[in-house]
Amino acid sequence: MNRKIVWVLVVIAAAAMAGYINFLRSSAWKGILGFDISPDGQSIALTSIRYEQSFLYTMNRDATDIREFENTKNLNPAYPVFSPDGGKVAFVAFTEGLLEPESKLYLVNSDGGNLQHLSTPQKHITSAVFSKDGKTIYYLASGYFGHYSPIAASAPHDFDIFAFNLESKEIHQITQLKAYEMKNLSLAPDGKQLLFQEYGSTDHGFGIVPLDNPTQIQHVTLKNPEEAKLSASSSDWWTLGHPTMTPQGQLLVTAVADENQSPYKYELYQLDPPSWKDKRLTFLDGFVSQPRVVPGENKILFLKDERWPDDPPHNRLWEVSLDGTNPALIEIPGLDS
Repeated sequence: MNRKIVWVLVVIAAAAMAGYINFLRSSAWKGILGFDISPDGQSIALTSIRYEQSFLYTMNRDATDIREFENTKNLNPAYPVFSPDGGKVAFVAFTEGLLEPESKLYLVNSDGGNLQHLSTPQKHITSAVFSKDGKTIYYLASGYFGHYSPIAASAPHDFDIFAFNLESKEIHQITQLKAYEMKNLSLAPDGKQLLFQEYGSTDHGFGIVPLDNPTQIQHVTLKNPEEAKLSASSSDWWTLGHPTMTPQGQLLVTAVADENQSPYKYELYQLDPPSWKDKRLTFLDGFVSQPRVVPGENKILFLKDERWPDDPPHNRLWEVSLDGTNPALIEIPGLDS
């Protein structure tokens, strides 16, 4: 693709995103912002959003015993993650307002007690996940807030992965990418690799970071057919999003199901490295995101925007079997409607 065309598309996308954010500021955006499944597979932590505010809850898998974390309600919590023992929940907090760029890292017991702000030098954190031993929190953060075009809105850029040691409170940098945008961090089941979604000026995809050698990052995009090329979509611009790994080593990602269909439909796929053979798992004709494998079960939980492509978003929780059968909505009274 011509480099000038690429940068024009980037500028257009940035302007569109700025308009979209301004629209959300005056809209009844609601539903689930983020969620995670406890290590025993029996509980869910989630953040529910209503009218520019978000709230943190835990509940049973069947959406019973819903409990609000009252001490977090003024923090605008988002994207909760359980610790490996299920005793704690980390989350990103948009303390200046849910639609403002500044965000912080917090930790709380899974029963709602002992709320802690984990002080970091970065002011723009998009995602976090615990290490397998629970002693470290890895997080994505930006080193620069601004814009690269005079007509683009300011936004966080120069992203990298950092590690916060919960015992010493020390922070060290894992990657040296200064990426245009990174989000949706996840940890491989064996605890040896981190996965993240990335956006660049010429391609979108995801990265796999081996923690024993973090300079050897594998970047997987639809642009390079030798790395990954979904049978359903082959354009440079169709994003591979929300990467997560199954216990069997397959990758779950979201991608545009048909490049010729408008509006685009984002569905869930399974990729099998190293051949990258793909299998489509959902046929919901919408926008799916944030796949999570249920521990000890052959099931995936994920979000689906029930209003897509209309605004504002309205995410609800769904489940599907690992083989793509039996998709079903999980109704959560009062939180997703």
